[in-house]
Amino acid sequence: MKCNWLCILTVYVFICYVFTVYGNPLYSPMDKIVLLENDTISTAIYNSNFAWFVEFYSSWCGHCQSFAPDWKRLATQVEGWNSVIQVAAIDCAEARNLGTCENFGIQGYPTLKLGYIVFGPKHKDLGTVYTGDREPPEMQHAIIDYLEAKGNPHMKIDFTPISRKMSDNFSEKMRLPKPVALVFESNSSYLGKELMLDLMNNPKIMVKRVVNDEVRKTKYKVTRLPQVVLVLEDDQFVHLKFCIQKHQEQSLALHSELSVFFKNALKEHRRMEEERQSQGLEAKPMSCTIAANIALKVAKKHGLFKLASKFYKLFLTAAHAVGVVKNERSFSLLKIVKSYSRNNISDPCR
Repeated sequence: MKCNWLCILTVYVFICYVFTVYGNPLYSPMDKIVLLENDTISTAIYNSNFAWFVEFYSSWCGHCQSFAPDWKRLATQVEGWNSVIQVAAIDCAEARNLGTCENFGIQGYPTLKLGYIVFGPKHKDLGTVYTGDREPPEMQHAIIDYLEAKGNPHMKIDFTPISRKMSDNFSEKMRLPKPVALVFESNSSYLGKELMLDLMNNPKIMVKRVVNDEVRKTKYKVTRLPQVVLVLEDDQFVHLKFCIQKHQEQSLALHSELSVFFKNALKEHRRMEEERQSQGLEAKPMSCTIAANIALKVAKKHGLFKLASKFYKLFLTAAHAVGVVKNERSFSLLKIVKSYSRNNISDPCR
């Protein structure tokens, strides 16, 4: 009798252990992943305006457990693209989801499906099984290829590289009250397309690709690829730092660098004002000089340029971004620029 009770207890403990270690969901609401279930999938993804990249998994599956961190990384990397693509997951180990997984033709785990999910009386498209490389950068490239091929009415992006004729008088042709980031790269590179998607909802900037060698060597003095050149409204331009080797890190680094221009100056100003208010001091409105000093501080911290004399363009861009400068001729920062012109900033790309 004691042996029987001991056996039962052992089995009970083992079952509890298995449920604890292997029975937990692989994803939580804290992840950047849309968690689908049988009761919600029809309203969530059927006939929606954006594409879906869905993982059909089993929480008991060892391959699924190993793959989960990469799926989370992909979802984080493309979070800013969620107006055109959503990353989702559904646990087929849950009894309530078995019918849905069968309807999608799932036979093994994990299975990834990419596409616009259409479900109607006359037409049904449950996506295409993705069989490519499952590293996050490669899956990200697959998303871009799909969006480029299929399009999206909400994706106001043209991945086509600009022509030399357009680049020769870019500002005049486009007539845009915003800076333009030109991404000089090879035709097979994904960097420009990634930045376009990263910044597609940012009204402060437009991103365009350039693959023309003649344009690269003449007007914008680009000597290496890839390179990002920020073109201002007066057709002045400045090269952005670029030296990180891994492709995905390049995209994130450049996106972060561009964000310095359009976000950090305003954030820093707000922080400074909060400090002043906490000390009982009167708040100061954002001015050109304040914007310039903040931009200088941020730029020096990140080592964005070789020489501080180039910060003039950075100041101008940052000030435009926070709505300070109405006329660039009123932007008088010559003394600030000269005071830092002797301080070379090391360029790690050398």
